[in-house]
Amino acid sequence: RTKWAVEYVAMQHRLGSCPIGEASVLIACSSPHRKEALEACHYAIDALKATVPIWKKEFYGDGTGGDGGSYTGHVNGGQKGHGAIAGAA
Repeated sequence: RTKWAVEYVAMQHRLGSCPIGEASVLIACSSPHRKEALEACHYAIDALKATVPIWKKEFYGDGTGGDGGSYTGHVNGGQKGHGAIAGAA
């Protein structure tokens, strides 16, 4: 809120099974100006990925599963975040 004129921020991370292509994170920011809200959402997803271990386990059509792992991104560098208002897969 010190970087952008954002009034409210809401973030929700999906738990449990999440089929491919469905959103796993929802981020919503309200601001008098669209650009600031979108920039705040972009920052929020990058910060989430940089600070929260996101554990995944893949399940394949034949019933087998991968070993899983974690993804940790980096704020302001490295991989870019995903969508903003609608969510990220």
